[in-house]
Amino acid sequence: MKYPILAVIFTTLMIYGQAANPHSDAHARNPGGASQDATDAAGQTVVVVNQQAPTRQENDHPGKPPSYFHELLANLPNLLLVGVGIGGIIIGVCTLKNIARQTGLLVVYTAATRRSLRAATRSADAARDSVNLVINKERARILLGSLAPLNLTVDAPLKAEFSLLYYGSTPAFDVTSEIRIAISESRESFEKTPFPHGIHDLPSIVFPKNITVVFNDFLLRPIPLDRTTAQKIDRSEIFVHIQAIVRYIDFFDRPRETAFHYQWNAPDRSPNSLRRIIFPEGWQVVGGQKENYYT
Repeated sequence: MKYPILAVIFTTLMIYGQAANPHSDAHARNPGGASQDATDAAGQTVVVVNQQAPTRQENDHPGKPPSYFHELLANLPNLLLVGVGIGGIIIGVCTLKNIARQTGLLVVYTAATRRSLRAATRSADAARDSVNLVINKERARILLGSLAPLNLTVDAPLKAEFSLLYYGSTPAFDVTSEIRIAISESRESFEKTPFPHGIHDLPSIVFPKNITVVFNDFLLRPIPLDRTTAQKIDRSEIFVHIQAIVRYIDFFDRPRETAFHYQWNAPDRSPNSLRRIIFPEGWQVVGGQKENYYT
């Protein structure tokens, strides 16, 4: 910033140092001592010696140069303009310094604010994790426990027996369920009945210590189980499926679901068969994660 200030000062000195233009004489003076030849009326040559005419001051002003004070007054407007310019430069420099200082403070405040936001975000994440930990520990969970082996008794209803386990220290509300037992020629799926029914004896509000452990449901068609159907199941020509879903609201007002789908593999009574290795006797999960999950 010092170079613009030096330039302004140098310009001021140039303006201030200019000398006033000298006043011109009213008449031009001829060189002294020069002679001119003139011819009189009689044709005689007369030598006329020119004399220096006395100098006179024009407009009755003294012949001395203007005074210092007069020159100062004459250049006063220029000096005032220069002073105003220098003052503007000084004010601009001070303003720029203040802006730079404020900008530095703004950068510091911004960095501090970002650090505070990061710390607040970490604190919020930690608090959320703590809340989720408490919820996961205390919330209700209704899960499938086990399925009892299927008993193929002719002329009796085919019954599937299973257990539901309850985890958590808070109750489950608005408990609803759907369950289906069906026969299919496929190991993986079955034709859904149009009117599924709920799990018998499953209450709408379940507390940690009052849930019934064992539940059962029956094959609705055919009922009772006839010999032909039983033989086909025993020979793995047709397969028994059980599928259920339980919905409820936990203590923290979050909707939950538990679903399962199993298929029964009959025992293999043929000698030297690999079927018992590929499809061991008992209930086998089918349907993948789409039909076997809990939330």
